[in-house]
Amino acid sequence: LIYRFKDHGDRDVALRFDLTIPFARFSAQYISQLGTPFKRYAMGPVWRGENTGQGRYREFWQCDFDTIGTTSNASDVETALVINDLFASIGFDAFEVRLNNRMVLNGLLETLGLAEKSVPLLRSLDKLLKIGPEKVAAEMVAEAGVTDDQARRVVALADVKGSNEEILSRV
Repeated sequence: LIYRFKDHGDRDVALRFDLTIPFARFSAQYISQLGTPFKRYAMGPVWRGENTGQGRYREFWQCDFDTIGTTSNASDVETALVINDLFASIGFDAFEVRLNNRMVLNGLLETLGLAEKSVPLLRSLDKLLKIGPEKVAAEMVAEAGVTDDQARRVVALADVKGSNEEILSRV
């Protein structure tokens, strides 16, 4: 997709939106010839065509690392390792790589009998860093119709922090 417009001098200008759509088109067209899993990385300046909100820019750099053609968790782990190695190699020494596995959350929702309420629960849960656990739990009760205890259990799972050893020692 191209962001196309006339500038102030009435010039016809075109800028690419992002790197995702061209990759999706390329992979759909050539997947049988690529072999899977197929991995690629791409970086470059891209532009937004819509009006930008606070903290969002019209022009930005997109850095993609993609793996297609597999459902293996190993590819997800590999992506997290690439992110870690990238930040370490450019000199960042204080950063976090956050991981989410929807299967774990879906398992908890099924256990609590809330699988059919996953959409409003996840919509609320996405706000955890912005509004905090108390407000997220209250929103879950109000929007998804769950009990306070159910909401707190979902939030508690999403807020688990620590190494594998630390987490397993609490179980």
